[in-house]
Amino acid sequence: MDQDNPVGMTASAFVAVSLNPPLVSVCIKQGSWTWRRLRMREHWLECSVETEIEAGDHDIVLFRLHRAAAVDGIMPLVFHSSDFHTLAPIGSVS
Repeated sequence: MDQDNPVGMTASAFVAVSLNPPLVSVCIKQGSWTWRRLRMREHWLECSVETEIEAGDHDIVLFRLHRAAAVDGIMPLVFHSSDFHTLAPIGSVS
């Protein structure tokens, strides 16, 4: 949240990289205004930028996770087939 306004972005890939140390990577469009804003704030994943790698018009950002949490009742938002979707818990889809 930024002055009571939600702040977020779509990352084109979110990948678990390592369990020890706990690392994940995301691909973010270079020059993303939202990414610049999010880098200056606390995140819902407590992490720090380990390294950034230029890859075409995107940067691959490697994060070191310090703490992560899930909130009951809030499902992840997924961008697939040019649209946003939520995921259903396993066993809830007929």
